[in-house]
Amino acid sequence: MKGFRRLVLARFPSGFDWGTTRACVPGATSEHHDGRAWDWGVDANNPKQLATAGQLLTWLTAVGPDGQPGYHARRLGIMYIIFNRHIWGQYRAAEGWRPLTGSSPHLDHVHFSFTWNGALKRTSFWKGRVFREDFGPCSPAPGQPTPPRTGPNFTPCPR
Repeated sequence: MKGFRRLVLARFPSGFDWGTTRACVPGATSEHHDGRAWDWGVDANNPKQLATAGQLLTWLTAVGPDGQPGYHARRLGIMYIIFNRHIWGQYRAAEGWRPLTGSSPHLDHVHFSFTWNGALKRTSFWKGRVFREDFGPCSPAPGQPTPPRTGPNFTPCPR
């Protein structure tokens, strides 16, 4: 994640770092809880910053040589992106940008959520090869804190 943040801030200096970890609504799903989300400060109401965000988001979600959308996002391990009342998810990439439902319209920042491999730079973008999927630590029960990460977990967490 830090590598992606450095890459974006170096290429697009008009945006700024809003950080990775933050307190979120208890029980809510958020990769901010475990440091796998990054917020890039760009304002959708500022035409220059909106255009800057558009350049990066277009590159991330573009169709790749494999004919699938989200080529660079997939190679970086980005699960989903939220910005300007819309969400784009790797899990529904063929649908493109969809209207966002929720309490925050994300008008003043772009939210990037990463897989565990993406957050740890274990992806083809950084290493030139595909890694086995890491599901990360599993919560002991719904709404309970997830234990600290101690290593990779290659078994999906129960729902």
